Amino acid sequence: MSSSHTGASPGPGALCALSIVCFCFFALLTGKVPHDAAPALIGICIAGGLIQIIAAILDLNHGDIVGGTTFFVFGGFFMLAVGINNAVHFAAAIAKVPFSSAMDGWFFLVLAIVLILLTPSFATVSSIFFVALLLADGAVLLLGLANLKLAGHAMVGVAAWMILIIGIIGLYLVFAQVFNTAVGSRIFPVGSPLIKKHVPPPTQNIQG
Repeated sequence: MSSSHTGASPGPGALCALSIVCFCFFALLTGKVPHDAAPALIGICIAGGLIQIIAAILDLNHGDIVGGTTFFVFGGFFMLAVGINNAVHFAAAIAKVPFSSAMDGWFFLVLAIVLILLTPSFATVSSIFFVALLLADGAVLLLGLANLKLAGHAMVGVAAWMILIIGIIGLYLVFAQVFNTAVGSRIFPVGSPLIKKHVPPPTQNIQG
């Protein structure tokens, strides 16, 4: 017996991972938790990165290049790379081995550029997610400029609040998408596309 079941979207799980990491980054960057708590980000970022990479693979298998590529970037770099980087910093501190963080600024700068390039595509998906990507663009760019000493340290605090808002938006989208799917009706809005996708007209077979 054949089935038309194609599987559910991995988006809510990936957004949940993103929100958790965002809240933790906000707490660390704003001093809500001491800097000594930074090693806790290692496990949190790695776990979130693995979830997002799995979501990216599923999205790409469903033909969603926008979501799949974005989750790969967030999961692979914003989460896994940051988690591993924190682990290296922590290990170097324990071993008392000199380890420079000079690369961090360039890392966040090019990551911001990648996110900026991906952002317009989300205008065809969801206006709410599009706003979240705009905030991510600004936050990561500010972190890059601050680490490169091209912006004042106060910009780190601005980036932290932008990251918190991203986390809140992510939690709302998790709730809305799962609840709407559970009840089978779009009760809570998830954001309409700002740009309509171009649908090519059907081809006509002309027989002579």
